[in-house]
Amino acid sequence: MHVLIPLCCFCEKVRDDEGAEVGQGRWVHLKTYHAMHNPLLDEVWFSPTPCPDCKYRGVNVRVLDKEDSHGH
Repeated sequence: MHVLIPLCCFCEKVRDDEGAEVGQGRWVHLKTYHAMHNPLLDEVWFSPTPCPDCKYRGVNVRVLDKEDSHGH
């Protein structure tokens, strides 16, 4: 069985939904999550998702802009 875990690519925190409604878990550092849950790496898939702290601080998530979408 595989587990999909949101991972912030800016600060390396993951969202831990255990004991919380899906999508409402707390964000903890990847090493902390691994120590708490000890998942096998072949069972975990990461989904790049900015955490609320990085969003709040204004870390820009690059999305294709008009120029990129036209192949320039």
